[in-house]
Formats: sequence, C-alpha cells, structure tokens
Amino acid sequence: MKKTLIITSLLAILLISCTKQEEVVTENVKSALSVKVGIVATKAIISGTIFPDGSSIGVQVRKSGQFNYQAGTMTNIMYTYTAAGATWATATPFYLTKTLGEVYAYYPYVSVGDNLSAFTTIPVTINAAATTGTETDYLYATPLTGASSVSNGVGKHNANLIMNHAFTQISFYIYKSNYSGTGTLTQFKIEDAVATTFVKTSSTAMTMNIENGNLVGGSTGIITRTLAAPVTITSVVPDPAILVLKTQVNATTILVPTAAMAIGDIEFTFTIDGETYTATNTTAISWLKGKQYIYTARLDGTGLVILSAIITDWDTQPGDLIDIK
Repeated sequence: MKKTLIITSLLAILLISCTKQEEVVTENVKSALSVKVGIVATKAIISGTIFPDGSSIGVQVRKSGQFNYQAGTMTNIMYTYTAAGATWATATPFYLTKTLGEVYAYYPYVSVGDNLSAFTTIPVTINAAATTGTETDYLYATPLTGASSVSNGVGKHNANLIMNHAFTQISFYIYKSNYSGTGTLTQFKIEDAVATTFVKTSSTAMTMNIENGNLVGGSTGIITRTLAAPVTITSVVPDPAILVLKTQVNATTILVPTAAMAIGDIEFTFTIDGETYTATNTTAISWLKGKQYIYTARLDGTGLVILSAIITDWDTQPGDLIDIK
C-alpha cells in the first residue's frame, strides 16, 4: 500500500511539473517573421511587379523608439526570392515575441556593418555611363507601423510589404515619318543644359533612406546610356492608350528625381544613324520618384521633334512639347 501511494505522488508531481513547463513555453512562444513582397507599378529596371529570381531585400524590424527589436537582434535580415513557388526565405529566421515590431525594408540587399547596429540609409550607385538594362532599380518599402506592426502577441507574423521606386524612370518612344535613313538608335544622353543641380550621378557618395526612399548626395553630371542592342525605329505612331504606349517604348533609363526644372534646364541628345539630335525641355517639370515619363518623338527629313511627355506610374498628367534643333 505504501508503495502504491509513493508512485501516485510521484505521478502527481510529474503532471504538475509538465503543466508548469507548458505554461512557461506558451508564455514565451515565438514565431518566425515571414515576408511577402509586392511592387508599386517596375536590380536593372524591374519589370511590372515581378522580382528576378534570386533577388534579395533587406528587412529591419524595430521596437518603437529603438532600432533593435530586442537586445542583440539583427537590424538587417536578408530575404531572398525564389521564382519557383514565388517565395521569400531567409537563412537567419527572425523570431517575433509579444512585442510590437515596426518593419522597414529596401532593395537590393547590402550588408551594413555587423547587421546588428542602427542604420537608416544604404549606399546607392547610378553610373554616369552605362548600358541600358544594367542600372540598379532601388526600392524602399512602405513602413509597417502602428496598427500594421507585427507581433506574435496579436498573431501578426506576416509582413506584407509594398515596395516603391526611389528613382524616376525616363523613357522614349521615337518613330519615323518621311525619313529616308534606316533609323538606328544606339545611344542617348541626358544632362543639365544651363543649371547645375538636376542630373546626378554617384561619382560622389549617394545614399537612400530606407524609411522614405529619399536620395542624398551625388554630383551633377551627364547621363550617357548606350542601348544594349541597337533599335531600328519604325513608322508606327505612338498609341494614345498609355498601357500600349508603355509597350512601344524603345529606350529607357532611371535617374535621380529632381526638384522643379525651368524651361530649358534639361538637354536630351540622341544618336540615330550615327548623327546626333538635341533638344531641351520647353515646359517646367519635376521628375518625381516612382513616376515614369514617356517622351514621344518623331524623326523626319528635317530632324527630330519631341511631341509630348506622358507621366505615369512605373497618374497620367499633361506633358510638354520639345523641339529638337
């Protein structure tokens, strides 16, 4: 009888211990942060809403008022995209607790020091001379703060990120009319015509703020873009439907956004059939981040005339008329 009582007591102790352990585990349970990423409107200009396979973004989770979510947690986690399955994964899972976490993100990923320290900017590169298609399309996420914060305590461990373009996209559609040449477009340039503040390169240090996409630094220069493959200009006129016009574009690049430019501040130069054609802007305009500006132009026997500039998300607004001389 004694023996039976001892066994019963031991079982009771074990059950109580297990219950307490389960309670402790439940209180401290953690869930790994998962990431889904979308793009508002396109490393070299991202097309539409699709990231290239193997693309990596940097993700930062902060506790309100401090950069580290908890003591010692990373401030720069790399998530990589796999096209097959359209998933984002990380080799260093980030575990959420009941603490609310604000989420910031940017593209492309760069290692920042020990990836444990506070930071708000990353280095940015925009070369003065490059081949089209090799430019890096820098993006920043709309921050998840306030009610959008993540936390295991409220069951929100999915960070649904919307990525925004930090640069402006400048595109051209050139067509020909009564032009006897082949119409081979091989290069274009964009530069300041009279001012010294608008067209920038990263010949000096340039950074992007991961919270709002603001670009700081760089120096005024001439942007030269050689087409990856020469384009033969056709006689197809620009389509008034913006979605169709986007598909007609035959040259494009990305630039640092600008403040308001006055008439004549920007100069465009095109190389067609070995000859150069030049124009300046004829209306005041600003090149804003996340916008695509599509300039349409007609090549004829007397030269090249830029007909209009259509502004769209990468909201269509009136453009300008530019005469090339």
